[in-house]
Amino acid sequence: MRKVTVLLITACFFAGTGYPLYPREPFNLFINTDPINAEVYINGESAGRTPLRLTGFEHEVIEVRVSKDGYMDGREEVRLGELRREFLFFSLSPLNVQITFHQKNQNIYFNDEKVGKTPITIDNLPTGVYRLEKREDGIAFSNESFRQLKRVTLLETLFTAGLLGLSVTGSVIYKDNERDVESRVLGISSALFGGLLGYNLLKLYKINLSHKMAVSSVTAIKVESFRTESARDLFSSGMALIGREKWDEAITKFSFVLNLFPDSEVTAISVYEIGYCYYQLRNYPKAIEYFKKFVYDYPIHELFVYSVFYLIDIELNSGLADQAMQDYSALKRIYLEDESGALYKKYYSLFTGLYNETGGTNSFMLEDFLDELNYFLSNNDDSSAYPEIFLMKGRLLYEYLDREEGLSILDDIKKNYSYDKKLIMELESILNG
Repeated sequence: MRKVTVLLITACFFAGTGYPLYPREPFNLFINTDPINAEVYINGESAGRTPLRLTGFEHEVIEVRVSKDGYMDGREEVRLGELRREFLFFSLSPLNVQITFHQKNQNIYFNDEKVGKTPITIDNLPTGVYRLEKREDGIAFSNESFRQLKRVTLLETLFTAGLLGLSVTGSVIYKDNERDVESRVLGISSALFGGLLGYNLLKLYKINLSHKMAVSSVTAIKVESFRTESARDLFSSGMALIGREKWDEAITKFSFVLNLFPDSEVTAISVYEIGYCYYQLRNYPKAIEYFKKFVYDYPIHELFVYSVFYLIDIELNSGLADQAMQDYSALKRIYLEDESGALYKKYYSLFTGLYNETGGTNSFMLEDFLDELNYFLSNNDDSSAYPEIFLMKGRLLYEYLDREEGLSILDDIKKNYSYDKKLIMELESILNG
């Protein structure tokens, strides 16, 4: 049931082409890159590393630049508007290419030079198009631009050599026949084509020299252990084990993802799933460790709101209310945006419990939650969960923030939803204390 809800919320999270206006909120900018851990610069000043969540901008237009060693920079200009948030994603192009051959006992040739035997990883290759071909004794790959340039230059060399030969021959023939004008013209042609031939020969020499340098610059002939499982395979195995409630075995699979594929597309969610497995095993200190890692290292993931809930709920129930309050203060704002209303119910219990545990001194947390309820009511008036969220707002005001306004809302609900017996029973329970 938990997974179905996650998928539903994820679908809602990305639905549409934008977000409704919400002028009361500060503008939030979410930045991520592939690969992660790229340095982010806002108007030339360092702002942290991806994935990154930023707020509190003073300028209407900002320039975002992301930079990572070994990759080309990414840039984008962002015009801040009235939206709740803006997402930026940069797929960074590598300055150099890495190729891994997992086959066993195959000779590998780069630009016709043998560079090693599989399984190996070859680094520091220039970006471009590569041609791979199977040979009897192994695999050959080459820089396609190198092959094409060499082929074209060789044809130019042969062509100019032929024209030079014709010019020299013609010059000699005309000179023997005492036709000086024609001989001089062909002599000039011979000099011209001779110069071109020399240039092409020099160009061919430089191409061959750069070819040898390219081969010698393949710096990391690194033998890799032969692995048949990819990050996606390990993650899928872990999810299947969760489905069978084999929590310890699932943790092992997800841990392999973190250790073997730290920059894969499933690394972030593997951290989350490890936290969830420890939660199911009632190993709450480890669950806190991984949920905390998830929310602080991957603050723009679609499962962020779930991980925040688990983190604060575990801390609260472990007697760590002050730590839970610190984490909430560091992580807000938390956008729920759940049309089913399920997340609002969870967070209502969480926030009111945390408020009560901390002595009722943190009303700002409840006011933040009230803003979320107002956002839902303003943008989901056709949702089946609307009456429940409206009742939740009335209860929050009545019991914690503004008793008179809350009572007014509860009276409205009593008049307009008298046909909903379950809702009215819950309302009466609130009024009767």
